[in-house]
Amino acid sequence: MKINISNYKNLIHVTGLFSGVHGLNLVLNLLRNKIASELLGPVGIGLNSIYNETRELIHSTTNCGMDIAGIRGISQKVEQMNNESDTQQRRLLNAEIDERISLLRSWIAIFAAFGSMICLLLAEPISWLASDAEIAVDAWGCMLLAPAVGLSTLTCGELTILKATRRIKALATVSVMNVVLGVIVTWPFYQFFGISGVLPALTCLSLAQFVATSLNSYRHRRPKFCFERIFLQNGLPMMKVGVAFVLTNLVSHGTQLAIRAWLNNQAGNAEVGLYSAGYSIAVTYGCVIFASLENDYYPRLTGVFDSLEQRRQTVWRQIRFSLTLAIPFAIAIYCFLPWLLPLLNSDKFIGAEQMARYASIGLIFRAVYTPLAYIPLAAGHSRLFMSLEFISFAGLFACVVGGYSLAGLDGAGIGLTVSIFIDTCISLLVAKLKYRV
Repeated sequence: MKINISNYKNLIHVTGLFSGVHGLNLVLNLLRNKIASELLGPVGIGLNSIYNETRELIHSTTNCGMDIAGIRGISQKVEQMNNESDTQQRRLLNAEIDERISLLRSWIAIFAAFGSMICLLLAEPISWLASDAEIAVDAWGCMLLAPAVGLSTLTCGELTILKATRRIKALATVSVMNVVLGVIVTWPFYQFFGISGVLPALTCLSLAQFVATSLNSYRHRRPKFCFERIFLQNGLPMMKVGVAFVLTNLVSHGTQLAIRAWLNNQAGNAEVGLYSAGYSIAVTYGCVIFASLENDYYPRLTGVFDSLEQRRQTVWRQIRFSLTLAIPFAIAIYCFLPWLLPLLNSDKFIGAEQMARYASIGLIFRAVYTPLAYIPLAAGHSRLFMSLEFISFAGLFACVVGGYSLAGLDGAGIGLTVSIFIDTCISLLVAKLKYRV
């Protein structure tokens, strides 16, 4: 089959844009962490980590996955409007897009209020979790997390609208702005208030990021809400997909936690640290090349999913392009690990080198698996998506634990690659048999 290079221009542009943004964000986050480390010390960093993880956990579980599920319905109408030549029909489609965005915003506002309320109710347990021998955290202070949770949910909703309506440049701009705000807003609190400024900094940062995101989103689609029961019922199909996504996220985090807990029980914290360092370089940092998938590929796939030919073209074009990036990237990680590990961590982590080498091979399989994994989501088949993800996490745990039991940390790296290879084979079968991709 002849490959038309012009078809890949948009992929090159978007992937380059978001990979660059992702890279810049990593650098800015390193700067932010450095400032926080100097001004807060280990105790303050630990406290900030607890608050951030708590905020993220409550926000991500109470928004019912609307930041993913909300994309599908809007993207389909955007695709139809972009392909429509009749002016009257385009106006009707634009009105439908506005209605779907209003539906999404209304549900997001409800979930933001719900998340904030849950956070208020859990303020006392959060204060127990955050307190230790060196610092006592007051429950009233933890209540400051409530607006941060609500604002995070609202921000995610506006980012979803930018993704669904293909406002790529605005999305990239917001991504950079939010990380820059992370440095600018938090520094004065850390500088003048120290540990006492951790919670106010988090709340003010959430507010600043919401304002920056909503200003960009509102410029394209004016805010409109409706809380009538009949109107809100139209969002129930979205919630089904969203709940599935939330459950798989929880299982994903639970699987990683279970692996680290098992390693800690077998060999101690030092081994967990080596595993985490190797995993970060080979998987977390390596996946920077897939940064555009959620922002561009998934909305595009949902928009053309009803057309079999366009569905096939979209999926395989993305796979070919991802492989083109993943193969040299995996080779680079494999070859430069002796320099990357000390640079990103320290000389104490050199024991993770071989494990990360074996795990980096999995990036090649991940380039095929990741575009395929979005297919059930794009189709709105939440149960299938959830089932495949559960199988994936069970396989990941079995492969890593089995690999470590046989060959130590190197075996864990091999297990990571074996698990993603198995996931790829299963996803290819599902894509071929069920979706004819």
